[in-house]
Amino acid sequence: QSDEKYTRVVTAEAEALKKSCDKGAAADCLRLAGLHARGEGVPRNAEKAVSFLKKACELDLAAACLDLAAATRAGEGTKKDPQKASALYQKACDGGAPKACAELAGMLEGGTEVEKHLGRAAELHGRACEGGMAASCGRLAVMHEDGSPMPRDLAKAAGLFDKGCQGGDAESCGRLAAMVRDGRGVARDPARAVGLA
Repeated sequence: QSDEKYTRVVTAEAEALKKSCDKGAAADCLRLAGLHARGEGVPRNAEKAVSFLKKACELDLAAACLDLAAATRAGEGTKKDPQKASALYQKACDGGAPKACAELAGMLEGGTEVEKHLGRAAELHGRACEGGMAASCGRLAVMHEDGSPMPRDLAKAAGLFDKGCQGGDAESCGRLAAMVRDGRGVARDPARAVGLA
């Protein structure tokens, strides 16, 4: 299909999405934001993308709040505002977006964009881990292994590293391999450790 025909089709799609978005269809607002962000069928316009993300987020679409938080954190199409981004990540997390929980946990753990709060970071990594974010399982495991901000629990750390590893987080696999090799928090098993590394 020609580029011109594709542009006409996407432009018609953008027009239909705009009408639907104006009527309160949050998912269509999110799709329209994506078209503006990529410049597909409409001029590329980060500010318009953000305006449609805001509308979808106000309609409680967690995925839109997540994208709006990322744009606000980076200052793409809107003023850079880490505090506002953290509130948007929290809304998205509460709305069922595990990636938002992970992003906010990282901000709270790092303490460079918002005030450091390891207790909240641990709780959010836990929610993200339960939601399938393997790297958050690994980060929470490190907290249990280090004993910060909770008491040290090597068995729990090993279990979380295992969950992270099974979810595809290479760092979790490496950390679990070291624990299995040394018998820390889990039965010593050098053969298994080699397979994990």
